[in-house]
Amino acid sequence: MKRLVRVFGQSVRRKFIVAALGLVALALTMAYPGEQSTAGARICYGIIRVERYYSDATYSVPVGRCEENDCEGTYICAGQMTDFVRSTTRGVICNNCLPQ
Repeated sequence: MKRLVRVFGQSVRRKFIVAALGLVALALTMAYPGEQSTAGARICYGIIRVERYYSDATYSVPVGRCEENDCEGTYICAGQMTDFVRSTTRGVICNNCLPQ
């Protein structure tokens, strides 16, 4: 350590000490996160995929729809399913976590 101080000066030593203290603080924070607002709460992520079905290749008249919701574990369809489909998918944070 003394060799590093001789070569790079006092500022490197201070930066090293500050970085070491920061790592100790981070480790303590991760080890003891404090009280949680709800017992056993965890954050869950899922997707919601929506498929919209159309009457023909112009995709102008919707005739059916399916929605898959990973958060609730549901897949619900209504209307008519055709070969003309467009899907959208988005990630969400779930309100309730399903059992793993």
